[in-house]
Amino acid sequence: MKAFVIAAWLLLVTFQLGFGQVRDSHRAAAEAMLVATQAENNFDASIDQLLAQQVGQNPGMKDYEGVMKTFFAKYMSWNALKEEMTKLYTDEFSEEELKKLTVFYQTDVGKKMVAKQTVILQKSMALGQQLVRSHMPELQEAIQKRREELEKK
Repeated sequence: MKAFVIAAWLLLVTFQLGFGQVRDSHRAAAEAMLVATQAENNFDASIDQLLAQQVGQNPGMKDYEGVMKTFFAKYMSWNALKEEMTKLYTDEFSEEELKKLTVFYQTDVGKKMVAKQTVILQKSMALGQQLVRSHMPELQEAIQKRREELEKK
């Protein structure tokens, strides 16, 4: 009986170790896809754009821009997040899917997608902000109404 329990435990541990870890080839596929998408350049450029936007919207932050850049370089740069980003992709995509994505991003259309991705994201965010601003009175009215309801309780 003792031998059976030990064998079952070893089998369970081996099973968990084999399936609980990402294979090196899966990880390599994720890294190749991230290279094909120029993730490092795009990621760091996005952080720079975010900082520039924040300073543009709040000129008082200009004096703190260097501090913010240092902070983001330490905690939000590609080097700081590469491992987590790789894991994110291995969690969401199979090795085969990552390889297919890499092939796509190496095509002319894939390269265009990478080149336009930041612009599209910026424009979509601006569109969202514009829509919210244009309906802000409606939101403010709803918030005021809810505030009054809460005050009555």
